[in-house]
Amino acid sequence: MIINAKKDFDKWQKLINFFKNINLFDIYYDYNFNLLHLSENNDLIAFYHKRGKSQFFFPFIICKIDFLDGYYDIETINGYSGPLSNDYSDKFLKECWSNFYKEIKNLNVICGLIRFHPFLKNHLINKENNFISTQNVKKTLFINYNEDYKLNYSKNINRNLIKSSKYKLEIIKENNESNFKTFYEIYNESMNRKDADKRFFFKKDYFTNLLKKLNDNVTLILAKKDTICVGGIIGIRSKNFSHVHLSAFKEVGLKYGAPYLLRYELIEHFSNISNLIHFGGGNTNAKDDSLFLFKKNFTNKVLDFFIGKILIDKDKYELVIEKWINTYPKKKIIYNTLFMKYKY
Repeated sequence: MIINAKKDFDKWQKLINFFKNINLFDIYYDYNFNLLHLSENNDLIAFYHKRGKSQFFFPFIICKIDFLDGYYDIETINGYSGPLSNDYSDKFLKECWSNFYKEIKNLNVICGLIRFHPFLKNHLINKENNFISTQNVKKTLFINYNEDYKLNYSKNINRNLIKSSKYKLEIIKENNESNFKTFYEIYNESMNRKDADKRFFFKKDYFTNLLKKLNDNVTLILAKKDTICVGGIIGIRSKNFSHVHLSAFKEVGLKYGAPYLLRYELIEHFSNISNLIHFGGGNTNAKDDSLFLFKKNFTNKVLDFFIGKILIDKDKYELVIEKWINTYPKKKIIYNTLFMKYKY
């Protein structure tokens, strides 16, 4: 069956609590966090199936496709989520995926994208169907707090912590609307400086709503030099997992060692709260990716990050791609590797 998060809120929360109680949960499944990723053209729904004690729950965002009236795509939110099940048996999953296919086909969905959760390893649920292809896209880094994780710190960390001390950077760890607005300004400036793609930008109210909706499950740390904030980092968490969500720095902040100081502070902040902290991966899967190498200064522990490409109607999908290329021929080169490239 299909469940609408807003219309069937009680049922949604009941399912979330069921999986939370068996430790199959993270902040990316949180109702309020998911709502932050909605816009006027999409909605938050889920597919649910039950057989006896076996349960399957798959939340995602359904969105209208601009190039084909009356048709939709589905996508998990940015981050790490995907389907959850307490039964990985072939028989049950075959039944689930068969019903899932029928339900979303009835909704005129032609394709979709799953960003699986590397710690829950729910990419293993993707079996017994022929319409979702799993792809290992890159490595992702994390720290296990149950180990002596500082043994893996590189010399760069200590060098930059000394530098930040020399420049007398002040750490501000206070969740309030003013600080989140300050982070938004730094983040926006940083993305513009890097000429980042539009998919990496967020509206101002996204940051203030992080504070309002996630409460104690979000942490913002800013670095200040005299009266100027030179960088910031946002962490989000659930019971077992913490994640570096976003970080941004002014150019002068890089000179002061702010990226190392802020990540170090966030790691320490979550060390008594979570079992691990997840950094994510690089911007690409290249071994010399600069973001990946920076994160590797803090840990050598890696996991594979998988995505799932859902293809329900190949002909209509190819028609959408064709219309998109004809409309934006220059974008074909930039976004050619993306499955749902027509969204950009």
